[in-house]
Amino acid sequence: INVNETKKIIEVNLGENHMYVKKIFIPEHGLNNKYQAGEKILGDMSYNIPIISIYGENLKPNPSDLENLDALIFDIQDIGSRYYTYVSTLTKIMSVCSELGLPLYVLDKPNPIGGDVFGPILDLKYASFVGMHPIPIRHGMTIGELAFMINELGWVGKNKVDLHIVTMQGWNPEMYFENTGKHWVMPSPNIPDNKTAFIYQGACLIEGTNLSEGRGTDSPFTFIGAPWLDSKELLERLNILGLEGVTFSDIVFTPRFIPGKSIFPKYKDKKCYGIKVNITDRELSSPLIITANIIDIVSKLHPDHFKFNPDNFFDKLYGSNKFRKLILSGGDITKIFKDWENDESKFKEIRQPFLIY
Repeated sequence: INVNETKKIIEVNLGENHMYVKKIFIPEHGLNNKYQAGEKILGDMSYNIPIISIYGENLKPNPSDLENLDALIFDIQDIGSRYYTYVSTLTKIMSVCSELGLPLYVLDKPNPIGGDVFGPILDLKYASFVGMHPIPIRHGMTIGELAFMINELGWVGKNKVDLHIVTMQGWNPEMYFENTGKHWVMPSPNIPDNKTAFIYQGACLIEGTNLSEGRGTDSPFTFIGAPWLDSKELLERLNILGLEGVTFSDIVFTPRFIPGKSIFPKYKDKKCYGIKVNITDRELSSPLIITANIIDIVSKLHPDHFKFNPDNFFDKLYGSNKFRKLILSGGDITKIFKDWENDESKFKEIRQPFLIY
């Protein structure tokens, strides 16, 4: 192993040596990414070694699970949005590794939606498993770069992790996943392709409302609607905005039970009226601005029907209560876009020392 001590970046050549996998720890969505969001995951022995869930009751390995191990290897594909829980799983793993002095090797992977930064930085008062760190919704970093930053800025605890990052060859932040030539493997059941991963950075916020985000259909996060929605009026108002890089169409859909993808979708078996979001140019479009405008328009069209979830889940996703309070007060959402621009500039400075590519 050749180690760059400055950034703990390594190149690994096992040669004639052997690596023995003694245990597998699985995050949200499971080993084969077949569990839906929030679904409880059980461990098993299907590979004749313990497969241990670290999603649900236990969000990190117990120290007893790590006895007699030489190191942990983190090999999970993130999708570039703060509220995707794999970065939280990484942080929990880093925490237990720092406590035990156990080396952690992060096998770096592409950020499938590229290196751009956009959206609000999370206020730590709203930190949760869907967002633990003061980073924007679209952070533009790889999982290895995030691990490096989390470790160096002390976000994992008092002690640093013995962290090693196995870097990629041939990737750069201007690339989308399609540019890598690699086969897309679904990182979770409702992210079937990178087009969905791209729109998810905004459309995930719909999960914090009583609008359907399209779970229970073949187009999750692309279909947005509800049984009570005036979709034609929504479509007309969206088109008036002239948002770049996106088109909208009027649709009717019925969320269904889909094994392995959606067990209890919102408005299950009920006809929903809504829109389909079609990203035509990723360089010009902003899924976060698109989603913010949809929420704003729907809240004004249907003040008696539209609601944010009562558990403040929307605030945890967004990273503060600012957007929800602005919508409820009927304020001008373009004002909050200025805040996003300020957060973008601030975060680019913060992350700069930790960029590897």
